[in-house]
Amino acid sequence: MSFRSVSIRQLLLLTTCIAVLPALTIIIWAGIEHGTTLEQDVRNRSQREVELLTLLQETISTSISQTLTTLAALPAFQQAELERQPEILRSVLERNPGYVNIAYTDTQGIVQTSALLDVGTDLSERRHVRQALAGQEPAAGEYVLAFVGEVPSLPYAVPVRNPEGEIIGALTAVYRLTEYARALPSFELPESSLLLILDHAGTVLYSSHPEVAPGTRGCAELLNGVDSRIMPSLEIDETGTRRFFSARSLQLPGDPEPYLHIILGIPEDIARRPVRRTILRNSLLMLAAGLASIWIALRISDRLIGSGLRRLQHAVRELERGNLSARPRRIPGPRELVQVADGIHRMAIALEQRSQERDETEEALAKTLGENRTLLREVHHRVKNNMQLILSMVYLERETSTDFDSFITQLGGRIAAMAGVHELLYESRSLSRVEISSFLGRLTELTTDLYSQLEVETRTEQHAVELEQAVPLALITNELLTNAAKYGRSADGTAHIVLSFLIRNDLAELRIRDRGPGLPDDIASPATRSLGVTLLQMLAGQLGGTVVFGGDDSGADITIRYPVHPD
Repeated sequence: MSFRSVSIRQLLLLTTCIAVLPALTIIIWAGIEHGTTLEQDVRNRSQREVELLTLLQETISTSISQTLTTLAALPAFQQAELERQPEILRSVLERNPGYVNIAYTDTQGIVQTSALLDVGTDLSERRHVRQALAGQEPAAGEYVLAFVGEVPSLPYAVPVRNPEGEIIGALTAVYRLTEYARALPSFELPESSLLLILDHAGTVLYSSHPEVAPGTRGCAELLNGVDSRIMPSLEIDETGTRRFFSARSLQLPGDPEPYLHIILGIPEDIARRPVRRTILRNSLLMLAAGLASIWIALRISDRLIGSGLRRLQHAVRELERGNLSARPRRIPGPRELVQVADGIHRMAIALEQRSQERDETEEALAKTLGENRTLLREVHHRVKNNMQLILSMVYLERETSTDFDSFITQLGGRIAAMAGVHELLYESRSLSRVEISSFLGRLTELTTDLYSQLEVETRTEQHAVELEQAVPLALITNELLTNAAKYGRSADGTAHIVLSFLIRNDLAELRIRDRGPGLPDDIASPATRSLGVTLLQMLAGQLGGTVVFGGDDSGADITIRYPVHPD
């Protein structure tokens, strides 16, 4: 679309509509999200209700199983005392009004005693009796019309065993299905929910739908995909209603096949209806607000811009006709636009000036920083030169003295270690700290230059040493390496040294081990300690740490520990 042919009024109308569109989109999107939340709530509710129904059914089956198991353990049944059994069965039946009848059969499924049923009744074709006589305990049957009163029922059975453990019969209890209608109303199911309880063959034991009565067959297709897990899904039932279905299959211990299925379907409309109402209401409100905004925008544009534009158009037409005296001098719009343009022009000039000033400032700062870095490197370089000068003087003194040769050698190594620290510092980027691996590597090189037949293995963690700790640590490391090089040699004359640096619980641990003859027992004694030991203890004290002398005949083991602060 070309905006040259569009009027300002139309542009304002389009802008207002575009401004309203995001809000309308948010309303619809929020409604969809709300619907998703309500849908998940319905799914969760369906799952919870099925779990509660499952718990109710398991309570019923467990109660019946426990009752029958208790009866089967009585001597009157284990020893087949038929004359005592009827009284016991009638007593149990009176205390359990949910039972239609309780009976005892022999191994052929023929009733021997019963509370209400005639003796001799053949129950051998009943599924629960067959399973119980086969050893299933407990066993559940299927939908039946009980022999007593033809009451819709679900029978259960357990085997009866004699004291030797042999099956001598079965005890059966018939549960009234009308008990479901009495217990289930306590569950607050949503309106128009469909609840079905089916036996293993798909015959209806209970239905919340008035047109589906107990005993209705042909529901086996509903069991497709139903197992012992809860599986909420959106399906369409035979009436065309979309429902969220949850199902659960129940099994008795030892029975691989489910004996009962619970299916609950909650209408999808329960979740969708509030969302549709909310979206419709908010959309109407947004439409009304949008129309009001459009009307207000058109009125304001006509007053603030329209009159000025009409005057400008009149002046342009007069100029086109040749009336050069026509001037749009009293038009407020162009004057303000010119002021805005002038303001933007001045702002651009100011921004350019500020940008130039910022670039100049950054350049000056970079130059100053470079000078400072150069100066700092020069300072470290001069410190290094000073250390080397001192070292030269010490070696010069050694040439003129015969008594302090060993002392001068060690002192030279110490000063070289200090010089090495400063060399690492002025070569590094930070100028105030040095990496421990480079630090120990440089000190190891200095020692191997002074002593022959050295094998040094270095083990370090990543750690940066501050300048105030680097010099004492360098002197300590030099002292330890020198001592190991002089006194820690093995029988073949080679000094095998392991130098390690680790961080443990905010403590730095510098450790050196060799394979020499070990340390004297009184090495740390004030009366016998050497200059090197005194220097170690003094330097460790500067670090706020301690020196631990250890080892045995297989070599010396010296550890320096001092606190460090985490980066």
